[in-house]
Amino acid sequence: MLEPVFREYARPKGQGLPYLENLAGFFLAVAKQEGEEERVRLVLGEDPLLGPYLDVDLREAPRTHAWLAAFKQAAEEGATLAVRPEEDGTVEAIVLPPKKAEA
Repeated sequence: MLEPVFREYARPKGQGLPYLENLAGFFLAVAKQEGEEERVRLVLGEDPLLGPYLDVDLREAPRTHAWLAAFKQAAEEGATLAVRPEEDGTVEAIVLPPKKAEA
């Protein structure tokens, strides 16, 4: 599950600031696609002990949060992500397990 508010550190992944900049760009691209670019809050910072971080707040961007949460779950499970726009402007994101994705 992707929390709507979280902090991502680069150093534990063996990465640096460019990793976080790319991640922020990806999040913004998804938010723009979902029409929520102005609702996503991203802040790059540096902790003296833990190194660079990206603060992410998706509470006001529910479609972006749903898309990214489904994407994360699919990636963790090796599955496929199916996204379907709804009439009310929201997006239903469905993760298809690896066996169903192959069918």
